[in-house]
Amino acid sequence: NAPLVVTGIGALNNFLTVGDTIRIVAAWDKAVTVTGTPRIGFPLGAVTKYATYVSGSGTDELTFEYGPQLGDAEPTGVSVPANALALNGGTIKSEHGREAVLNLAAVSAITTLKVKTFVGPPAVTLYTGDIGRSAASVGGVGVVLGEAGALIMATLTGGTNSMGVE
Repeated sequence: NAPLVVTGIGALNNFLTVGDTIRIVAAWDKAVTVTGTPRIGFPLGAVTKYATYVSGSGTDELTFEYGPQLGDAEPTGVSVPANALALNGGTIKSEHGREAVLNLAAVSAITTLKVKTFVGPPAVTLYTGDIGRSAASVGGVGVVLGEAGALIMATLTGGTNSMGVE
């Protein structure tokens, strides 16, 4: 079985989100040539997602990538089942034109590589302070509207309604 290396590009605190990349590199013992867009299927939650071929034809390592989308979630860690490579209408062949062996090793859940995206916009909470100013919180950043439309940016601290001016 060809070994796989799974990494995350852009992960913050072991979590990948929209705009980040899951990269899977498959290695063969000799150079292979790729046509079309082979892909590797892997679970994110209860849904199979596909990392598609992006580079490596003519070498012994092929790179496949997937960018997490809104609603994707894998709280236990990214994993890849054995033999998850599908040609998807393409080919992977040796330098002599023979079909490459597509048996790929499984990768158990990588607990330091999780996926967490949210569905929909963050919640907005409006409230009025004791001195009559309107305020809003969007994703942890507060906005205070003062007299005559003045705008003051502030950040919520500790998940409370207290705000400090930046």
